[in-house]
Amino acid sequence: MKKDYNLSEIQKYLTAEMLLVVANGGYRIEYGELSHNLKTKYGIDIDPHLGIKDKIGEISEICHYMFNLPMLSAVVVNNQKGDKYFQKPGSGFYALYDKIHGTHIKGNPVFEERLLKQVRQEIQNCDEWYKLTDYLGINVEGINKPILVNSTHLTNINAENHTEHRTKVVMPKNSALLEEIEAVLKIYYEENDWLSNDIYKARLKDIIGADQYSSSYTKKAQITSYFGMTIWQDIHNPRSLRKITALGREFYLSLLNNDKEKMQELLLQSLETIKFGRDNYGCPESDSDVEPPILCIRAILDLEYITYKEFAFLLYSLADENKEYSDALKEIIRCRNTDSTLALSEEANKYQDAKPLMVLVRWGFFNEERVGQNTRISVSKYVKNAYEERLNKLNIYNTDKQIVVEEFSINNDEIEAFETLLDNVEEYHDEKIKQASVLELGSSTLNNLNNRPPESINTRNGRKYKTDARIIKTACKLNNYSCIVDPSHPTFVSTSDTNYVEGHHIIPMCAQKDFEANIDRIENIATLCPLCHKAIHHANKELKKELLSRIYNPAKEEELKNLGINITLDDLLNKYY
Repeated sequence: MKKDYNLSEIQKYLTAEMLLVVANGGYRIEYGELSHNLKTKYGIDIDPHLGIKDKIGEISEICHYMFNLPMLSAVVVNNQKGDKYFQKPGSGFYALYDKIHGTHIKGNPVFEERLLKQVRQEIQNCDEWYKLTDYLGINVEGINKPILVNSTHLTNINAENHTEHRTKVVMPKNSALLEEIEAVLKIYYEENDWLSNDIYKARLKDIIGADQYSSSYTKKAQITSYFGMTIWQDIHNPRSLRKITALGREFYLSLLNNDKEKMQELLLQSLETIKFGRDNYGCPESDSDVEPPILCIRAILDLEYITYKEFAFLLYSLADENKEYSDALKEIIRCRNTDSTLALSEEANKYQDAKPLMVLVRWGFFNEERVGQNTRISVSKYVKNAYEERLNKLNIYNTDKQIVVEEFSINNDEIEAFETLLDNVEEYHDEKIKQASVLELGSSTLNNLNNRPPESINTRNGRKYKTDARIIKTACKLNNYSCIVDPSHPTFVSTSDTNYVEGHHIIPMCAQKDFEANIDRIENIATLCPLCHKAIHHANKELKKELLSRIYNPAKEEELKNLGINITLDDLLNKYY
């Protein structure tokens, strides 16, 4: 729903009064009380019913549509007798909820009571009300914006208290349950395109049940986004569309295939390329130089293991207190040697709830061992043996980390321009192939191209491997400009007076990272008619398998195997198609 919200000053005062109730741990304020507060605090006379209902409804719309927050107007209730907990909002609240969610709750007392309990719980659990206060330009005592750690500045938390704060590291805090996280990956994998929050939430409810708080379903995607497996179109808008990344697709396939070694490789790639302290889709409010998962790995390598309490102490020392890593590490060693207890402040203690570490344990990257009252975390034996050199190169600070996975930020006004750009890219690619020269089979130029080292470049859309148009042009000639699936497939005469066909990398270039040998080579190119080429990219799984089995027959598989490119038909299909 798109709408411009221009709230009046009265609506801002109403919002402040409702949020003050929430900040003080309450869940209700009567219409009469709200009207009284506006008169005594701001000198505004407003009818307790007719003057308030529509105004607070629009505030709830902003909460839902702009910030994915609970409907704040649920705290404003009628003056009814009986248990105050069950005083209900006006009928307009339920009508608005039905309108937003497509339900039919209004007028059903049982459903209304159940909904009210749910929304009130969401309101009390919500820790992002600062988004609303920032948007409206109001200050509410107790509604605090996350404290930020590395760039010091003044943050106006309330009108009476101006305190210096530092930027702060934030980690996902919703779910570390694999069945929920992997359900998120399943939904985005099967969609394989940008997906709206509403559709995603409906599908997730079908998988994990609809008995959780409404706002929690969106937060189930925090972990997948944190590790770069899902992204948003706009990192600053939690209501924007999301989709799975190439890393996410590969990881989900490795889960389906129970390929544990591949899972660890992909998790390590995530640790090497994703920023966790800032610019992270899983916790966009985080703004710190410190990389929490890598800090844990570094400490494990230095100490053999680390407990959740020690990790919390380390993270707080570096991110909040700006201490040196070596100094914090010495304190942990001192406590271990003297069998004394690390002292954690209330702020530091919350870092013990480290969902990313818990997930890395459950995915097999880490091990857990219970010793006395503590749980020790260590790097799994396989990961340490296979990747010790790469683990040692990981940096606990992100200041030099430049790679951001598949970053997109396209608003509706830019879509037409973006589509035009894609058309131009395709035209450029076609023109590049058209102008490329055909090489002789067995020539030194072709042999050198076939056997050149793979060369990658970093783009805004991730890491890409370079290809050479002469390879495709030569393959087309060698196959007599015919479709390898069926030479009788008709196309048309191209501008070069040959039958028009298109070159397709049988093992896609995105798989180059899995092979030492160069796969942009003549043996890995299939020439296809336009229909077969589209089908092998976009058809259902059954048709893809049928087409691929004709292209990647036993002879082709053996030919590539002899070149050091060894992969079965099933693996090729499951991993890359």
